[in-house]
Amino acid sequence: MELALPEGVNYEDHDNGLRFVVVNHPCAAARVCLQGAQVTHFQPAQGPEVFWVSEAEPYEPGKAIRGGIPLCWPWFGAHPSDTAAPAHGLARDAMWTLQSVSRRVDGVTLVLQLPELNTPHIPTGVELQLQIDVGAELLLRLTTTNNGVSDFNFSQALHAYFNIADINLAQVSGLAGVQYDDSLLPQASGDQRALMDQLKFDAEVDRIYYPRRPLAVESPVCRVELITEGSGSAVIWNPWIEKSRRLSHFLAQDYQRMVCVETANCGRDSRTLVAGASHSLSVTYVVDGTGKI
Repeated sequence: MELALPEGVNYEDHDNGLRFVVVNHPCAAARVCLQGAQVTHFQPAQGPEVFWVSEAEPYEPGKAIRGGIPLCWPWFGAHPSDTAAPAHGLARDAMWTLQSVSRRVDGVTLVLQLPELNTPHIPTGVELQLQIDVGAELLLRLTTTNNGVSDFNFSQALHAYFNIADINLAQVSGLAGVQYDDSLLPQASGDQRALMDQLKFDAEVDRIYYPRRPLAVESPVCRVELITEGSGSAVIWNPWIEKSRRLSHFLAQDYQRMVCVETANCGRDSRTLVAGASHSLSVTYVVDGTGKI
């Protein structure tokens, strides 16, 4: 039976068959695809569209959506041992169950559950739940619970694509002194450390940072501060020109309009969850609606 929805929250079906939960509240508007429990739209009242989705995105069932906030779980990037496993895990392509929706004066809360998947990559008893709070700010809390009998090793990321309008006028701040791993350099290159507080873009970037304070995405669109809990890593990614040509559902100039800053547990921050334990990864996106740079 379909879950009944409160005022201002509706189901909407795309022509290709994907189902969305659409939130229209005085504080903000949002869209969440039940495939992947993926936020594809968030706009505070009197504010800009915060996240980017490619105009080439066809919203095909079973295919990852290029934009918004994909959920990478239970591994980030390539699987550590199975070369046939899909990149970034299984959660972003799976159909989730909407468990509850509640409306308040200051926003709407959605809770979604990943159904049990018949796969050896997720042991029996491991559960995944996502809480989404839509209001003047947007909160995502991804909780992994290990009800099994053995340890569960995993990595994950909230793979947010930010709408920045012009990559030449965008930057990520809060990085001074932060250690990072550069995926574009040989592994033997050793630890890197950011010298500048701001990262600007003039080439491909694919790095895992290990920050101890909030990062911010600053662009002509808006300034978004990322306040995290349960995360010791953040991925910053822009494919630039050459890699853009190899990406699916990605136009030639799309690299100029987006940058990914991903709240994560990956790289040196990957996690092991003992039997009976749970771990929550959360981020609150705090939006200053005026363009900042």
